[in-house]
Amino acid sequence: ECLLKAIRSTLENLKKCASSATSHRYDEVDKKRDSQPVFRCNMVLAIPNIVIQPSLDDIQQTVNKAAHMVLDVAKHVYLWGQLEQQKRLDEMEAKQAEALSSRSRLMSHSQGPLTDVSTYSRLSVRPDHTTGMVATGPPLRNHWKSISENKELSKLMSLLSTTVNSTKNAIVAELDEYAGYHVLWKQDRIRAMEEFVESHPQVAEFEAQIVHYASLEKEIMEKPDI
Repeated sequence: ECLLKAIRSTLENLKKCASSATSHRYDEVDKKRDSQPVFRCNMVLAIPNIVIQPSLDDIQQTVNKAAHMVLDVAKHVYLWGQLEQQKRLDEMEAKQAEALSSRSRLMSHSQGPLTDVSTYSRLSVRPDHTTGMVATGPPLRNHWKSISENKELSKLMSLLSTTVNSTKNAIVAELDEYAGYHVLWKQDRIRAMEEFVESHPQVAEFEAQIVHYASLEKEIMEKPDI
């Protein structure tokens, strides 16, 4: 029950962190220490589009991996009482093996060389991850079955598998703030200048163009990082 609560609480916190706020600007993060983002993405110009790196799909895959790692903890938490029971079983098997070995030595003196392979064939071998040694007997039972089949945890895992992608609309809205500047990278600068010169502009028109682009530069530079 305690393991179930711990895993559920961890998954719920992960879901909350991954979906609570769609985006934070870096200057807002500095002011709101109680609302730290889980992932930090960069807005990147990939002509002709503005994208975020890493992508939402990459972030979602990372969240999925983290959720499964939390769930896999149950594979390494064993049911109580097994180690002591296994210790007694190992002691009994060791005594039986020693008795059979003594019997084999006695028989070898009277009947020639003899190897009793039944002692070894009946024993199963498993690694003991706690000591790094090899132990005999059946594998230890853990809590994986009860945890993986829990309906509440299965529902949480399902929600986590889509929690990042559910923020896509909000992210697109943030990216659209820069859509008004697309002329800066979509328009052919050389061609635009040639067309402007061919229109035989007045000095005032030159000044207007210079002021226009200077204003765009200032506006973009004043926007906070996302």
